[in-house]
Amino acid sequence: MSGKNKFIKNKFYYKMGEMPSGEKFISTYIYLGYEKNPEKSTTSCDNPFCFFVFEEYESWIDRKMFGEKKSRKLHIPSLLQANVSMLAWDELISQIHE
Repeated sequence: MSGKNKFIKNKFYYKMGEMPSGEKFISTYIYLGYEKNPEKSTTSCDNPFCFFVFEEYESWIDRKMFGEKKSRKLHIPSLLQANVSMLAWDELISQIHE
C-alpha cells in the first residue's frame, strides 16, 4: 500500500452523496479493516484481492422508522480511492463549510 492510511478499525467514516434532485446527504460507515477476499477481483487493488471494507451504519432510529434492512458493505480496492471517498469527521466538517 502507498500513501498514509487514516483508517482505524471500528471507527466511523462518512461518505457524501447527492440525490438526482440535487439534495446532498451523508452516509455513515464503520471501517471493518483491510481484508483479503479471493472472490472479488479488480485491477485497481493496491494488493491483489485486498480491499478496505466499510459497512454502512444503521442507527436505531433508522431501524425504528424503516425496519430492518440488509447490511451494505463497500469493498474499496485502493487506499487512494478510500481516502477520496471516505471522510473522517474533521474532513467532513471542512467539506461542509467550503
